[in-house]
Amino acid sequence: MKITQAVHGGSAYFVVESRSGLTLILSEVGAGIYDCLYKGRHLVETPRDHDVYERSTGYYGKSVGRVAGRLKGGILSFEGKEYLLEQNNGNNCLHGGTSGFAFKKWRSDIELLEKGTCRVDFYLTSPDGEGGFPGELTVRVRYLLSDVEPTFRIETKAVAKGDSLLSFTNHSYWNLNGEGTIEEHELAIRSHEAMMYGEGLIPLGYADVSPALDFQEGKKIGKDLHDPEILDGVTGGYDHSYKFDTKDERDRVVLKGQDLELHISTSFPGVQVYTDNFGVAGLPLNRGGSWERFGAVALEPSFSPLDVNDYAIRDGATQRTFIEYRLEEVK
Repeated sequence: MKITQAVHGGSAYFVVESRSGLTLILSEVGAGIYDCLYKGRHLVETPRDHDVYERSTGYYGKSVGRVAGRLKGGILSFEGKEYLLEQNNGNNCLHGGTSGFAFKKWRSDIELLEKGTCRVDFYLTSPDGEGGFPGELTVRVRYLLSDVEPTFRIETKAVAKGDSLLSFTNHSYWNLNGEGTIEEHELAIRSHEAMMYGEGLIPLGYADVSPALDFQEGKKIGKDLHDPEILDGVTGGYDHSYKFDTKDERDRVVLKGQDLELHISTSFPGVQVYTDNFGVAGLPLNRGGSWERFGAVALEPSFSPLDVNDYAIRDGATQRTFIEYRLEEVK
């Protein structure tokens, strides 16, 4: 395991290189993944410029909170009260608003553990009322990178002071080929229910998947991406939440490129799939070249924003979650 550190604009970036060939570059801003490489190939899409990465509302690789997804009208209904939140997506609150976790500089700590595992911790305290959300939250986002296998894990721990809530996700955009679009990538999701959306991409509720939304048996993302239901609807591509069918946390999502597979295991009850439908034309990327539509896919394990009770944290209570990413070479 090799660990180095660089500073850009006053924020630390940790470069963790494992013997397995997997390298993570982690940022204090947003407690995020600036880059993930396997044997030198860029597997995630981010802006090349660190300043752009830190400010971007594309949420590239960032830790998202307090609530991932959109809350209609910037209104949170919680325990019989309504809270007015920051409106940063039309009149809606997206991914925690303008003062969300993705734009914060987190405190950090790094340590090499037994058997070569590297631990990188990021810490943040979000005060009561920040962004309009109730309760104080003390949050730790922990990255664990194995030195012997191409695997890493994100663990979150959140402690509430006053009744509060957290619906976390990591917003990395994946392209396992390191180039081109993800239309030839195969995606499998253990779910037969997908979220339906109204105007402004406001979630309405889950329904049985249509053929175009069905990834239960695995299929190429591009197979139905241009179906009018997907391309011409309110989402402009895939931007759908799926509710997992079983409580088995292993391999709930599998993404397959030309010679690599990404297996995602998680404690979260669902995953948001977003095919990079909208972006900044000409934006230079970490992997070379510039942004193009459908150039990556964000796979965001999370709670549904509709199910507030699932991610409520009572006064003095602790919420723990995990997401694990495992790479396998395809022969």
